Amino acid sequence: MPDSTGRTAGEAERIQQRIDRLTRNRDAIHAYLAAVHRQDGVPEQDGTPDA
Repeated sequence: MPDSTGRTAGEAERIQQRIDRLTRNRDAIHAYLAAVHRQDGVPEQDGTPDA
């Protein structure tokens, strides 16, 4: 049983690392799009940060 819980905890950590990486990538894409929209004078779209 301890081996099983250890593997499960390890898998949960790997999943969290993927979530964190995807979140950073999503935020970077939103920041890029917001900067491009500001540069082009285009209003920001829904879902992009107001940064």
